[in-house]
Amino acid sequence: MRYHNITKDDMLNGDGLRAVLWLAGCEHHCKGCQNPITWDPKGGIEFDEVAKAELFELLEKDYISGITFSGGDPLAPYNAPEVGKLIEEIKGKYPGKTIWIYTGYMWEEILWLYPEILRKIDVLVDGEYVEYLRDTSLKWVGSVNQRVIDVQESLKRVGVVLHGIHEQGRTPESEKVSKPPVYNYTPGTLRNQLDYEAKADVREKLKKVREEATADAINTAMMLLLTLPCNVLIDKYWKDEPEKVQEFLDTVLDQYTRWQNGELDINKLRADLWEIGGIRLEEKTVGYKNQKELDKINEKLRAIREDLEITRITAGGDKVIQSVGFTVKEKGNKDLIKKLKDLGFEKKRRKKVVERGTDTNYAGYSYLLIMEKGLQEAEDEIL
Repeated sequence: MRYHNITKDDMLNGDGLRAVLWLAGCEHHCKGCQNPITWDPKGGIEFDEVAKAELFELLEKDYISGITFSGGDPLAPYNAPEVGKLIEEIKGKYPGKTIWIYTGYMWEEILWLYPEILRKIDVLVDGEYVEYLRDTSLKWVGSVNQRVIDVQESLKRVGVVLHGIHEQGRTPESEKVSKPPVYNYTPGTLRNQLDYEAKADVREKLKKVREEATADAINTAMMLLLTLPCNVLIDKYWKDEPEKVQEFLDTVLDQYTRWQNGELDINKLRADLWEIGGIRLEEKTVGYKNQKELDKINEKLRAIREDLEITRITAGGDKVIQSVGFTVKEKGNKDLIKKLKDLGFEKKRRKKVVERGTDTNYAGYSYLLIMEKGLQEAEDEIL
């Protein structure tokens, strides 16, 4: 999921002062749209943990009434799954904050496409912007066909219930044209959604196959790890006392079950094994040949700031990392950039991104820096 901006103290996109997340990607391309720059789903920047932390920091403030998802279209097929997950997280972490969504899709479509999202939000502003139906006297919408819907009341009554002041502010004439227009149900819109649903179904099936394969692998590993020790015990130590082997096996399986249930700490068991029995079990990492150098860099980055971590890795077919890097905002991070240079990171690219004010109009540009660092090849491969 990609986004263009996060605005704070917004008063134009919902009740009270709000945080607004402007997502990238829209399928509607409305004539006269005020944000055509957000149409491209590959535009903007990745919504990563840093962006989420920035958003959550705003929602921590008591005077912020809630969050509004806009764009772009938060319910575009490529945005909706991640938006749904983020909404669920926000709902759990900030139950007192209201959640609004602006979308070009209609309520009737969303009831079919994303009912699970509707169950978690408070207000939906639906419908494409129609230039010849523009009405600047209406609150929160651009054209009279768009509706500001009280989602939870609408779900209870099985019909569209308009939200608060917006419902009172409509004239009979505007109410007539606010009914679901035909143009929103285009073959292209539905075809794109159906294509996405088909791909999602394939992904779900692949996930199930992977889970089953993982379960089979675990069962095979358990069978191997139990069979070998039992055979050694019978052959070398308890040939005449098979009941001890059974007791040993029962104890191992009981401890395995307790570990699965969270009753045993594997790290403490390993420590006890070393302290009492003099046996040290070390994990072997399957990864890059110079994985240790990568781990050291991440450790140094977290010492600078806890949320810093490598997000870009360039490696050859020989499993040797050639360079690592990540993206950082240039503005306000002068000291951080200096510390990164001290660690050997260099500025590789400078990317311009659009900044927007609280009214979503153009408010200038900011810059992102792509920082990279070359790594030395390791002599020994980590198995």
